[in-house]
Amino acid sequence: MANPKARNTYAAYKNVEAKTASPVQLVVLLYEGAVKHIRKGEALLQGEDSFHAGAEHVLRAMCIVTELAGILNPQASPDLARNLSGIYQHIIGLLSQALRERDPETLPEAAGILESLGSAWRQLTQGAA
Repeated sequence: MANPKARNTYAAYKNVEAKTASPVQLVVLLYEGAVKHIRKGEALLQGEDSFHAGAEHVLRAMCIVTELAGILNPQASPDLARNLSGIYQHIIGLLSQALRERDPETLPEAAGILESLGSAWRQLTQGAA
């Protein structure tokens, strides 16, 4: 998507998608966004000249995972909230390690976990449809 018009159209589409999504669909969008930023960060962290740009993407992914942790509802499902909280803390640890060590080695594991969780939530949206 090199041209600005296409980028603006895509951003507008994603904005409408987020505003009209159900809560479960919003969680799926968060997972997808985190994975997207991890993948971009992974590619950029490997270059000395692009480390800062890669770090920005990893930090965005960390913010998304932090948001996911913040919306957990322990009253609704204490075991699920506790388990997901532990998983999110592990992911944040992996992302932090990649930045601290300036090495993207831990990023595929973080992305893989988020992809698995996103897939499970996506199945929920398909079951509700």
